[in-house]
This record gives sequence, structure tokens and C-alpha cells, in this order.
Amino acid sequence: MAKLKDIINVLESIAPSSLALSFDNAGLNIGEKESEITGITVCLDATADVIAEAVEKGCNLVVSHHPVIFAPIKNLNDGYENYRVVTTAVKNGINVYSMHTNLDSVAGGVNDTVADLLGMTDKQIIDVVGENAGIGRVGNISSMDIASLAQKVENVLDFPVRVISENLTGKVNRIAVVNGSGADIEYIEKAKEMGATCFVTSEIKHHVALYAKSVGMNMIESSHYATERFFIPYLSQKIDEALTKSGYNIKIMVSDRESNPYSSL
Repeated sequence: MAKLKDIINVLESIAPSSLALSFDNAGLNIGEKESEITGITVCLDATADVIAEAVEKGCNLVVSHHPVIFAPIKNLNDGYENYRVVTTAVKNGINVYSMHTNLDSVAGGVNDTVADLLGMTDKQIIDVVGENAGIGRVGNISSMDIASLAQKVENVLDFPVRVISENLTGKVNRIAVVNGSGADIEYIEKAKEMGATCFVTSEIKHHVALYAKSVGMNMIESSHYATERFFIPYLSQKIDEALTKSGYNIKIMVSDRESNPYSSL
């Protein structure tokens, strides 16, 4: 049986924590590196439901995309947003490890996979953070109009989208993608300089939408959850393959207890 410290080495081989952005809290959020790992649950968010699921199914390691502890904790009382998650994990010996912006950045990670699913070729990185790694991708796609591309994004991510565009019938053949809350003006500017005429992301703030429209950048917005949750089965497979290659036989499962906090009508 492998110890947590051994599994961390495997996870580091998939997405090195050195690729995480400075504000991030990727890595071991909760746990003891000498603990023996009985099973792994992979999820987007280590919610209370996911922790309970891990306990029920005998998995004492939860690998999440989003860190369960993000901002510094001043008091661990029931006024803390993730109090139940943290305390339930600790009481039940559940380790929680986050693969966040390092997984967004790494080659073959979340950004790359979104781009691939949209048919992007000749990919370039918007914000480089390491060798062949960074936030966002810009590349070429088969020419289509904005409305058709929006429908494709909706189909790939299985969630409704919103569009910012002056002309839904306008053709586009070079796009940018940044999963999660990547709708930053800085990224839009860089993507535009790199020749992109449409930007696919989530959580577009009002002033960012106005800016995009003012500079002629079409934007397609899905939900934060949708632009990242799709990758969890891919991540589970990557971990499983890396564990097998390293000689570990550990059960691994994708959580079925989490869901998009937004609902469609």
C-alpha cells in the first residue's frame, strides 16, 4: 500500500505544483504524508457531500481541482465557509490534495483539453508560466460563424452559453480559451494581439463584457463548473495510469455527489 507522500510524487508528475500561479493554494490542503492511502476520490470541489462519499466508499484521499482551503484561515469555527468540510475530513482521516492552476497550465491539462475538444490546432499559450505550460490557449479552428461556435461550446461542455457579439453570423477561425474565471482584460488583450477574434471562458463581469465589445472581441461564456468539471474523468484516468506505471494498485473513482450549483430552466 502506498503512502500519501508517494501518491503526491505521482500527482506532481502529472501537474507539477511549480506551475501553479502565485495566488493559488495547490497541493496538500489537509492530511498527513505518512498516512496509508486506501482509495482516491477525484472531484472538482471537495464539498461536504464529496467528503462523506469518500468516507462511505473507503477512499481516504480526495484529489480536487479547486483548493478546499484558499484564503488564510483565521479561525476554524462554524463561521468559516468550509468548516464542515475541513473538520469532517480531519475527523475521518481524509486527506485533500488540490491540483488547481498547475492543472490548468500544464500541457495536456484543462486548457489544452478544452482547446482540443473545440478542434483547435497550432495552439499557443496566452500567459506562459513554464516550459510548454501556462494559462489559456489561442489557436486555429475550422471557419464557422459565432452562433455555430457557441453551439459547439454548448455541446462540448454540456451547458448553456451566453454570447457577446455584434454579429452572430460573422465568421471566426482563430479563438482563445481560458477555463474557469479567465475573463480578464489582460488575457483578452493578449489573445487579440495573438489574432484571436473570439474568447471562450466563464464568469465574464459586466465591465469586461463592455470592454470586449468595444475592441471587437466576441466572447462565449459558459459556467465556471462546466469549463472545468468535464475534465475530472480525464484527470482520474491520468492518475490511474500514472499510479499503475509507478506500480501502485489503488482504487480510484470520480465523485458522483457533486453537481453544478447553477440550474437551467
